[in-house]
Amino acid sequence: MRSPWDGSGSKEYLQWLRQRMAEIPNSCVHVWKQEQIIGQIEMMRCQHNSSVGYVNLFYLTPEYRGQGFGQQLDQYAAHFFKRLGCQSARLNVSLTNRVAMRFYLNHGWVDLGQREDDPEVHYLEKKYGANVQ
Repeated sequence: MRSPWDGSGSKEYLQWLRQRMAEIPNSCVHVWKQEQIIGQIEMMRCQHNSSVGYVNLFYLTPEYRGQGFGQQLDQYAAHFFKRLGCQSARLNVSLTNRVAMRFYLNHGWVDLGQREDDPEVHYLEKKYGANVQ
């Protein structure tokens, strides 16, 4: 699938997004600033373990980073996964994306190491206890 951000494949992406939202309500959230989408998060359960959530996409446009929107998305994800009964969530991040890696590590995500199929990409995990706020 092409990136939704470059405009190509937008019809296919919107169809996929509608289907995902029908299957798992509230799993795809856009962050709006007035009339503009400035970020989004897409979530689901891991295919092989339904007690683990998976963040497929976590994105904010660069000019809105560091203003608390990312923290709000991270908190939304925690509540979303807890409502699904997930005990943790995982995501992938490229080591070259230092800003994202720093954000995740500062917000309780733990680096589980490199993916076997791509050593430049690491798995990160965040565990959810009974006291997620």
